[in-house]
Amino acid sequence: MFENTNPYLQQTYSGLNGTRIIDDATPDKEKRMVTGPGGVSTFEDSFGNRHTNVPNNDTKIIARDKCENIQGNYAMTVEKDLTIKVMGNMHFEVAGSWNTHVSQGPQSESEGDTKT
Repeated sequence: MFENTNPYLQQTYSGLNGTRIIDDATPDKEKRMVTGPGGVSTFEDSFGNRHTNVPNNDTKIIARDKCENIQGNYAMTVEKDLTIKVMGNMHFEVAGSWNTHVSQGPQSESEGDTKT
C-alpha cells in the first residue's frame, strides 16, 4: 500500500497542532491516513478496512443501546484486569461449544480440619 505511490495523486493537510490528513488516490492503493495531535491515528483503505491506533485512553459514553453484529470472528485480548458490571439481567446464548480455561494463580496453602 505504501510502495510506488504517486505523490501527484496525493493531497496532504498538515496542521499547526500536529494533525495530518493524507488522501492518496494512487490506483489500487487508495487510502486515507489521519493522525491527531496526540498520536491517535486512523488508516482506511479502498478495500473497506479501517485500522485505529490509540496510544492512551479510549473512553466512550453511549446514552442508549449499543448493538454490534459481527459477521466473522471476534477476538479480544486484555493484558490486565477485565471488569464487567451488569445492572440488570444478563443472558448468554452459545450455538456452538463453550470452552473455558481458568487459572487462579499459584495454589495457596491451607491449614485446619476439613471435617464438618
